[in-house]
Amino acid sequence: GDPAESLIYQAISLPEGEDGFMPKKREPLTPEEIGVIQQWLTDGADSTGWVVPENIVVVKTGFKSSDNRLAVLAEDVPPAPEGALVALRDIGAVAVPMALSNNLVRVDFGLSRNPVTDAQLALLAPLSDHLTVLGLSGTVVTDDGLAQLRPLEKLTQIRLGETQLSDAGMSHLAALPNLEIVNIIHTQVTDAGLAMLSELEYLRKVFAWESKITP
Repeated sequence: GDPAESLIYQAISLPEGEDGFMPKKREPLTPEEIGVIQQWLTDGADSTGWVVPENIVVVKTGFKSSDNRLAVLAEDVPPAPEGALVALRDIGAVAVPMALSNNLVRVDFGLSRNPVTDAQLALLAPLSDHLTVLGLSGTVVTDDGLAQLRPLEKLTQIRLGETQLSDAGMSHLAALPNLEIVNIIHTQVTDAGLAMLSELEYLRKVFAWESKITP
């Protein structure tokens, strides 16, 4: 089948906040999850032969409530510099507003057809007051390169699945005070790396299947 003709695929591919976006009242699907649905539709939407892998989702207890968190982070934020958004789009990244009601931004390198390395992370610097969701799944960024993310204090979600990420890179994520959701599937992160995130007061979920984290 053709995924582009599927209303479901169209809805889950919309920027969060746009009319028709799905799933409602839940976190957006990750690029990996969207990719699975895309492949399923391409294969004719036949469930025969599909295997659901063992899933490790670490749920943190005692986190601060994140109700209206984006609204709080968006207060007094001016519009994102258009030149910064254009520079990201020029290399194949998705760079879009989170919603019409605020000036926060979502950037996703994971769907880019061009190789994404540490060098491209420098393009995020002008968006330090705006970036709240970042997708880096499938890129070739390194642990050292993730140091460039430290100024992104409004980041609430980051996707680093299928990257070279190890425990060394987790120290940079631990410096992001507003992180709520982290995706590190198919990485080399261990229990020691996960422990580095324990002081993040808003963190509530870490998706970690096929990492080195133990159930």
